[in-house]
Amino acid sequence: MAADISDALIFADRLGRELSPLFQETGPALLPLAQRTPLHYCLDDLSAAGVRRAVVVVSHAAERVQELLSGGEPWGVELECVLSRGEEAPASLLRRFRTLLGERFLAVRGDVLRTPMVRELQAACAGGDHAIACLDGISVGAVVTNGADADLAALAWPLPACEGLDMAGHRCNRLDSLEEVLQANLDLAGGRFLGLVPAGLKQAEGIMSGRLSHLDPASVVDPPVSLGDHSSVHRSARLYGPVVIGSNCFIDRDTQIRDSLVLPDTYIGAGLDVKDAIIGEGMLVQPRNALSLAIDDPLWVAPMARRWRASDASLMDRLLALLLLLLSLPLWPLAVLLSVAAGGPMWRRRAVQGNRRDLRGHRHEFGLLQFGAGPAVLSGLPGLLAVLSGDLRMFGARPAPLNYAQQLPVHMEAPPAGLIRPSALELDPAAPEEEVELFEVCFAAERSLASELRCWGLALRALFSGRAWSRAVAPAQ
Repeated sequence: MAADISDALIFADRLGRELSPLFQETGPALLPLAQRTPLHYCLDDLSAAGVRRAVVVVSHAAERVQELLSGGEPWGVELECVLSRGEEAPASLLRRFRTLLGERFLAVRGDVLRTPMVRELQAACAGGDHAIACLDGISVGAVVTNGADADLAALAWPLPACEGLDMAGHRCNRLDSLEEVLQANLDLAGGRFLGLVPAGLKQAEGIMSGRLSHLDPASVVDPPVSLGDHSSVHRSARLYGPVVIGSNCFIDRDTQIRDSLVLPDTYIGAGLDVKDAIIGEGMLVQPRNALSLAIDDPLWVAPMARRWRASDASLMDRLLALLLLLLSLPLWPLAVLLSVAAGGPMWRRRAVQGNRRDLRGHRHEFGLLQFGAGPAVLSGLPGLLAVLSGDLRMFGARPAPLNYAQQLPVHMEAPPAGLIRPSALELDPAAPEEEVELFEVCFAAERSLASELRCWGLALRALFSGRAWSRAVAPAQ
C-alpha cells in the first residue's frame, strides 16, 4: 500500500550557479519563499503522505539546513543529512546511501517548488509500480521507487524531459532563474500555489504578518503582502502587492515597493521606489529586465543583522565602570556644587529602556540619573552606576524611552544601549539622525574587541577636548 512508504530521499544539493549573483551562500534549497524555504514545503508534502524518515542530500550549508529543519521534529520526520559534491548523478548518490533507506521509498527534489502531490503519486503506484511525476513532459522531481530496480534519472539536475504520470492540475516552479524565484514568491503570497501554506498569521484581508512584526494596513495600497518575523514597515511607506518582505527587515519612510521580494535582514532607505525586483544582500536585481546593481550606500540598502550578542553590560564593562567610578569620586562634590549653584535640581532622572530583561525576555525601563548642571563629563558621572548594574553597556545606542525605542529603525528591538554613543565619537555632530541610528545598528551588529578598543581610544581623546567640558552632552542622551 502507498501508506507503507515511510522513507524518503530528498535531493537538496543544487549548486545554484544559475541564480547568480544572489543566494550563493545558501543555495537553492534554502531560498526564501514567502517566509519559508523549498525544503519546508517539501517536508509538508512528505509528512502529509506518511513519510517518517528522510535522508537529505546537501552540498553546502549543511549545518544551516539541520538548524533550520530542527531535525524534522515539526513534521514528525526523522531527518539525516548527508553530503554531496553538488549536483551529482542521483544513481551515484543512491548507491552511496542506499543502506539508509527501506526497500521502497520516495525520492524527491527538495530544491524546487511543487503543489502537494506525493500522496497522489503514491496512490497511483499502490501496487508496487515505479512512478515518475511530470508536467508537460518535464519531470517535476518526484519519484516513487519499486525497490530493487530504482531509476532516479528523472531527479537529475536540470530536471529532464521524461515520460511518467502527468500531474494535471498541479503546479511546479523549478526555481532555475532569479525571475522564477521572484515569481514563486509573488505566487505564494497571492495564494496561487494551492495547498502550500506560507508562514505568518492573517492581519487583514490579503496581509500575512510574522511574529513581532509591524505593518499599518493603511500602508498596503494593493494586497497581497507577506511580512516576515521581526520586520517593520514605516507608516508612510506604500506597498503595491504582491509584495514579500522577509524576516528582520525595516522599510523606511516614504518608500514604495511594487511586485517585489525583499530578502531577509534588509534595510531599505527612505524614499526609494522598488519595482519588479529582488532586493537584499547588497544587490538590487530586476530579473525581467536583466538588471543587476550592487548597492554599497547604507542609506539606500543595508544589512540588518540583528542577532545581538548579550546586550547587558559585560563583566569587562562593569569592572572598567567600577574603576572609573573610583577614579572619578573626587569630581562628584564638584558636580554637586555646580548643580546647586545653577539653581536647578541636583539630579535629573529619565525613564529609559535598558538592557536587562525580565523573565519573559523583555527589556525593562530604568531611571537614568544625571547631575542637574555642569560640563558633560561631570553631569554624566552617575551613568556609571547604570553600567555597574548591567542596565547599560559602556558603549552603545541612545538609551531612549520605551515608547520611542519601539519606533526606531531597529524593528525587533533597539540595539544594546550604552552610556557613550559610538556615533558621538565617530560621526560629525551635525550628522542627520537617520545616519546616527543606522551607525548604531551597524556597531551593534558588528561589535568586536577591535571596535570596543577603538571606542576606548576615541573616548580618552575626547575626554581632553573642549566639547566634553562644555554644556553639550557627550554621554548618550
